[in-house]
Amino acid sequence: MNADDKRNAKASDVNLGDTVLLRQEATGKFDTPFHPEPCEVMEKAGSKVTVQTPSGAVYSRNSSSVKKYQERDDDKTLGEEEKPSDKTLGEEEKPSDKIPTRPTRIRAAPKKLEDYVVKLK
Repeated sequence: MNADDKRNAKASDVNLGDTVLLRQEATGKFDTPFHPEPCEVMEKAGSKVTVQTPSGAVYSRNSSSVKKYQERDDDKTLGEEEKPSDKTLGEEEKPSDKIPTRPTRIRAAPKKLEDYVVKLK
């Protein structure tokens, strides 16, 4: 068994010309793990990746410090809600129908009290 197999090592899926994000060192609690601006891969040699930012800066990093950039789908904007269904206002489902209830046990008097007589006033 190979050491790479033990560690579940995988080949990098970053190729020349790909748009990637560079990992940045976190200096504070609210810092993002990656630089917000995407970079383009200029060169790749083994696990070494050389990228260029849109401003023209060139960085060389290990392939584990970059990840592929995925464009957002602009089909749905953040403020846009789903279109209402064909149901009218009176036909909507009750909120209690949507939320599953927890199972409850069947409550019964103990067997030893079956012969016990209760007088009601």
